[in-house]
Amino acid sequence: MSIVSILRSSFCLVGAILAFAISTHLRAEPDAPKKPEPQVETLTVMPKAEVTGANNTSLHPLPTTPNVPPVIPELPEDQRVLVDRDLEWFRKVEDPGKIRSEDENPGEYQAYSYLISFASKLDPKLMGKYSNPKVPYANLVHDIRQDYYLDLLHFEGRLRMLTSMKPTKLSQNSGVKTVYEGWLFPAKVYNPICILLTELPPGIEADQPINKWVKFDGYSFKLMQYESGEMKGNGRYQWRIAPLLIGKTFEVIPEPGLDEDARTFSTSFVALVAGGLTAFVVIAIIIALWFVRSDRRIRSKLANVTQPEANPFGDTKPLSE
Repeated sequence: MSIVSILRSSFCLVGAILAFAISTHLRAEPDAPKKPEPQVETLTVMPKAEVTGANNTSLHPLPTTPNVPPVIPELPEDQRVLVDRDLEWFRKVEDPGKIRSEDENPGEYQAYSYLISFASKLDPKLMGKYSNPKVPYANLVHDIRQDYYLDLLHFEGRLRMLTSMKPTKLSQNSGVKTVYEGWLFPAKVYNPICILLTELPPGIEADQPINKWVKFDGYSFKLMQYESGEMKGNGRYQWRIAPLLIGKTFEVIPEPGLDEDARTFSTSFVALVAGGLTAFVVIAIIIALWFVRSDRRIRSKLANVTQPEANPFGDTKPLSE
């Protein structure tokens, strides 16, 4: 064997040993760490936990889970106009009686403010759809009125007064800017209903004379005592009572008139009277013209009589000649 062959074999052997060593080293190295995947934080809805005191009252209830607002199903429209009668405030209302201030009766003050705010957020068309139009006025001034407490009622009549008032602080906090007080006289009723509302129809202004036929939907609140403008014998104003209804607005409507037959008779009667008057005027004018013409003739004849006339027998001599 030649020296060249020996060297070639040696190089091949060394290369094979190096290749084996390198491959063994690479297999021994651990895999490169993978990039961690982003983890999505999950919010676990836990049952409401509260810390209670000695009287089993909540001291600081834990807040609800953030970013997970409760889903409140929309109420049917006939239930949206219903007042929550279970609120404790409504049991504090003094009926009959005047409207109480916060100092006089905090419960009635809250009930009054709540009902004004509640009605101000309703759709007037929805209120008109579900209001009760069959309750007579008398049922709101007698003891049976308790059966209609907080009911949504419908009345139509003549609105004679409309004044603006400042709402309570509680009503202001809920967005009410102005409260309007009106006095509504239902058809065939001589006593008024006091109505409270928060919006005026287009073209209507408060604190101005008003005489409109309107319809109104409002919640029966109480039989209100108020100081009328009628003076008593002792020099003090007379206290009277009126049902108090709280709503959102009213609508001006045509005043109910006579039925069709009566309206036809009334129209015919007016036409007959107008025709008779026209004929009378025409006849009077004709008579006046006739008298004027006759008067001229008479004056003309009188003028002719007063002037000297010629001898009708001509220029004749007397018979004595």
